[in-house]
Amino acid sequence: MLFDFTAAEARFARLLASGMSMEEAGKRLGITRNTCKSRLQAIFAKTGVTRQAALVVVLHDTLVSL
Repeated sequence: MLFDFTAAEARFARLLASGMSMEEAGKRLGITRNTCKSRLQAIFAKTGVTRQAALVVVLHDTLVSL
């Protein structure tokens, strides 16, 4: 899996990359704000970024290069 994301992290990252906020993505997935924060931190660690905007850029750039 890309960046070694878990399936749950990949679903969350996909929603973020589509332009949703963390809160919107959490609501869509039916997960709490704390779970969103935990997933976002895990995704940040795996991608080497520290901001959601930078994450979107990394995900888009990676998908374009595939």
